[in-house]
Amino acid sequence: MKRHDGPISIQSKLNRGTTFTLYLRASSGPLEEVSVDQDHLNSGSGRILVMDDEEMIREGAGELLEDLGYQVDFAEDGKQALILYQKARQADAPYAAVMMDLTIPDAMGGREAMAKLLEIDPEATTIVSSAYSEDPVMASFRDYGFSGVLVKPFRLEQMAQILEEVMTGTPTEGVSPR
Repeated sequence: MKRHDGPISIQSKLNRGTTFTLYLRASSGPLEEVSVDQDHLNSGSGRILVMDDEEMIREGAGELLEDLGYQVDFAEDGKQALILYQKARQADAPYAAVMMDLTIPDAMGGREAMAKLLEIDPEATTIVSSAYSEDPVMASFRDYGFSGVLVKPFRLEQMAQILEEVMTGTPTEGVSPR
């Protein structure tokens, strides 16, 4: 907040809670227009399983993945993701990759689901996704069995890059994480 010249207001009431109000300066400059050159994005194919407890995140990720050419299935938590993953393998229609939210309140999140998924399929292609970029799993994702990492909020370019990297095993160039 200090770097953005924004004050913070805090109001607290015993046994009632605390309210934090953050004030950010409005920019006086023009807004930066962001455009995506989809001709330079690698299109994909195959099925991707997206596990996230937030419907809005699942839908947004699904739209981006479909724009890239993937078919998408969804799971709300790790338990559901594991069931869908096993069913897909048994039907001889495996997922090309699984994208897992790291933290799911009151349910199995990505870290626990990943450990169980590796028991089912040690060669699973997986991406851990979270807004908590400082989490040890995000920093050392390979130590936890993940193939890649995607920090929320993510963009189409990022998703395309990470999917290409994990599916081909080759790092790509030219797209910054944010």
